[in-house]
Amino acid sequence: MIRTYFINILKRIGFALLVFMVLISTWIGIEQFTGNFHEIIPGEFYRSGQPKPQDLDNFRRLYGIRSIINLRDDISYAELDDEKNSAEKANMTFYHFPFSSKKVLPIGEIQKLADMMKQAPKPLLIHCNHGANRTGLTAAVYLAEIAGKNTFLSGWQLSPYYGYIPLPVFGRYMMNESWNLYKKHSALKDGF
Repeated sequence: MIRTYFINILKRIGFALLVFMVLISTWIGIEQFTGNFHEIIPGEFYRSGQPKPQDLDNFRRLYGIRSIINLRDDISYAELDDEKNSAEKANMTFYHFPFSSKKVLPIGEIQKLADMMKQAPKPLLIHCNHGANRTGLTAAVYLAEIAGKNTFLSGWQLSPYYGYIPLPVFGRYMMNESWNLYKKHSALKDGF
């Protein structure tokens, strides 16, 4: 009887976890399909996955985006040129700061990225391919370094809400390691 009771509890827990995973996977799939565009600080800072060339004109018109930083190291020269030309047509300043989401980003490179974001005309849009990994790290750094938010709010940019899965079994976990490295070397506000 006790054994049956525990088996039923384990089944319910397993079912609840399965439902939770299906919901998270559905959310992430929808975000990826729709471009994973988010307004982080209205009128100042935005994040997304790889925008289509026609999206840039819409972002300029709808959100006033004045500059864009492409974080992809896995982009062809043709795609990069298309994006740069589309940004220029939309009257945006274009930056390219390529780095891999599979490697820890050194603290010196994180600081260069923060300096680039400080100097970029606002509103600013950052993006990588899916808008989850490199974009998550960059958004966290922006919120902590430039907007002065605490580590909890900044670190939320690296979360499943934006499509980031913070598990060491995934190669993209290095963005968590980069964030931890940055927190260790910066005078950031902890907590809520």
